[in-house]
Amino acid sequence: MTLEEEKIRIANNSDSFILGVTSATPCFVGNSGELIWKNKFKKDEWGRTQYENVTVPAVTDKAGAVIADEHTIKQAIISPEYDETKNYVPRSDRPEWVTVGLMGQVLVRDDGTCQVNSYCSVSSLGIATASSTGYRVMKRTATNQILIFLK
Repeated sequence: MTLEEEKIRIANNSDSFILGVTSATPCFVGNSGELIWKNKFKKDEWGRTQYENVTVPAVTDKAGAVIADEHTIKQAIISPEYDETKNYVPRSDRPEWVTVGLMGQVLVRDDGTCQVNSYCSVSSLGIATASSTGYRVMKRTATNQILIFLK
């Protein structure tokens, strides 16, 4: 995979930058927006969530006895762009989204030319092919699949 502006696309042998490899078994997924819309909360220029202090009133029982004192909490500020009426679809449920392995042991499709303890690079078809430099081939797992070390 490579980047075009902020979007990924399948890489080929004319790309000078390889971001990573699509992964069916990621161990950590970042920037996925799995639970909420990424811009639900107000952010500063560096993307940090902004907070405000909010007073939570005291809680009393029917007799007026205080059960919980009034207190202040720090709460994320809701963005004015946020629309709670819109249904949010997590990225993992969107057809155009895929996890990209950036580092570690990753299974990739190959054209059958890659050899264990040698190297592979991206072919014109966007799959691995034998190369004198690139990513280390650790193991052949099928006739058209290899395990590489990506770093």
